[in-house]
This record gives sequence, structure tokens and C-alpha cells, in this order.
Amino acid sequence: MVKLVLLSLLLTINLPSSLPDSTGCDKLSIETEITPVPGKRQSNVKIKVAGGVSPHHCVAFDQRHKLVSEDLDKLEFERLEPGSYDFYVSDHTGCTEKVVVKIK
Repeated sequence: MVKLVLLSLLLTINLPSSLPDSTGCDKLSIETEITPVPGKRQSNVKIKVAGGVSPHHCVAFDQRHKLVSEDLDKLEFERLEPGSYDFYVSDHTGCTEKVVVKIK
């Protein structure tokens, strides 16, 4: 005669909020906040980042591929003229996402 004893185990697995993609990067969630400058045709742009590994860095180029700011730690850009801007946001591990912002 064989006695079969079943044990129930409760496992808790904490998964990251986002899983790495095929390159090993966690997906960066990027939001942009555009605020017009009163009395001007310019706007301020604030980049909000979630996911990845902090700290986050950002580099921006205008539609002529001119660098907007040389400060990589900057996530707020002031007095941008109307046009299209490419923002490249990277996390500490080098994973990068691009977001395009159009200022009217």
C-alpha cells in the first residue's frame, strides 16, 4: 500500500512592472507635458519617465537635427519654437526610447 501525500506550497513571485524586451531593456513609459509660454509663440516641454533604471537622461534635436540642449540630465526644455522635436530618453543601462513632440 502506498500513501500519497500532497503538499500545497504558496509562492509569491514579485515581477517587475515591465518585462525586458528581446534586447534586455525594460520598456520606458514616456509622457510629455507641453505648456505654452504666455505672450510668446514658444512652449516649454517637460518629459516624464517611468520604467527602466534611474537615473534617466534625455537629448533633444529640432527638425533640422540641431541639438537643443547639451545637458543630458535635463528633462525640462524651455522656450522651444514651433516645430517638430525628437527626444531620445535613456535609462541608466542605456535602454533608449524616442518620442516626437510637435509644437504648434
